[in-house]
Amino acid sequence: MTITAPKLIEGTHYRRLSVKEGNGKYRFETLVPLDYSFDCSIIPPGSTRSFRSIGSDGVERVWLFLRSRLLTIPAGYRWNGNSYKLGLRVLGLFDWWIGTPDFIKTIPASLPHDAIYQFSALKEMPFTLAQANAIYEQICRQNSFALTSTYKGALDDFSVSSWAKPEPGARCVTTS
Repeated sequence: MTITAPKLIEGTHYRRLSVKEGNGKYRFETLVPLDYSFDCSIIPPGSTRSFRSIGSDGVERVWLFLRSRLLTIPAGYRWNGNSYKLGLRVLGLFDWWIGTPDFIKTIPASLPHDAIYQFSALKEMPFTLAQANAIYEQICRQNSFALTSTYKGALDDFSVSSWAKPEPGARCVTTS
């Protein structure tokens, strides 16, 4: 299974969030729907899976669409980039993020990776932990990220604790 990622441009495809906007948890937000394509079917052709959850405002939103060879993340999706991190506002003057550094070449990889992890507890999610981590690695390699092996090793060592963690209110709707 090979994935092709879109080329993401800050300010056009996504934006950085302040610590306040992201509640110290989310670092980025998509500005437009973003499509990641696969060279093979990831779900049966002709069907769509929409993964949904309840936002902090109490409204249910679709945060991930899967089609035969396509993974789409809608505008407004927030993610933390390379996990784990905590955002702090220092002296009311600047934001300081503690945790795994984000690089321009890892942001396109962290987006689908985070969305897949968010819904990994649902039986309708077709990806395994190994496949989700391989997607991250492929996109980093496509972007010629020099530390791909190091970041992938950290994923393999530490990501199992976040995999298949139930998210309150998460569900999947399948249509044909």
